Amino acid sequence: IGDMEVIARTSSMLYKNSDKRARDIGRELGVATLLEGSVRRYGNRVRVTSQLIDVATEKHLWADEYDRDLTDIFAIQSDVASQIAAALKATLTPEEEQRIEDRPTDNLEAYDFFLRGVDYRKQGKRPIAIRMFETAVELDLTFALAYARLSGVQTSTYWQHEDHSPERLAKAKAAVDKALELEPDLPGAHFALGMYYYQGLLDYDRALEQFAIALEGLPNDASTLAFIG
Repeated sequence: IGDMEVIARTSSMLYKNSDKRARDIGRELGVATLLEGSVRRYGNRVRVTSQLIDVATEKHLWADEYDRDLTDIFAIQSDVASQIAAALKATLTPEEEQRIEDRPTDNLEAYDFFLRGVDYRKQGKRPIAIRMFETAVELDLTFALAYARLSGVQTSTYWQHEDHSPERLAKAKAAVDKALELEPDLPGAHFALGMYYYQGLLDYDRALEQFAIALEGLPNDASTLAFIG
C-alpha cells in the first residue's frame, strides 16, 4: 500500500518474542504503529489474531481474532489488510484494493507448498525451496507467484555458485517467463526478472528497470528496495 511506509521484515523480526514495551520498539524502529499477530493451524482450521498498536499511547487502534476453516485463509488475509488500512486512514488506489482481494491460487495444497518454499528460502535451504515451489506449480499450473519465486531461487542458486550452469539460469528464465505470461503486471514476477538480469546476466540497467516496475505495484517491498540501494 503506497500510502503506508512499512519497516523491513528482517528489522521487525528482531523483536519476535521480545518483552520490550511497544513504545520502546517503536522508537528503535522509527515507526508510529506496530502490528502484532499470530497464525495457528489445527487440522482443517486456522486461527489468526492481529492487533495494531499506537506506540505513543500503547493503545490498540484495532484488534481482531479469526477462527475459521482453512479454506477461508485468503478471505482472512484480505480482511486483515483492509482493516489495517482503514485503522491507519490509508488511502487505497483501485489497483491496491484489487490486489488485496486477489487470490494467488485457488488450490490450498499448492499454497501450502508455496509457503513452505518461502520458509525454506528464508532459511537458505535453496534445494528444498526449489522442490516446494516446483510442487506448488505442478499442483496449480496457473500459480504465477509460485513461478516467480521458483525463478528467484533458481537465480540465487546460480548466483551463489551452487550450480553456476547455463541450464540453471535457463530454468530461472523459463519460470519467470511463465509467471509473466500468466500475470504480466505481477510485481513479484518483475522482481524475479530483475534478479535474473542482476544476478544472472549482470545487466544492471535492465535489472533496475524491472525493479522499478515491481516497486510501482509493491512500493514498500524491502527486497526490491535493497537491490535498488
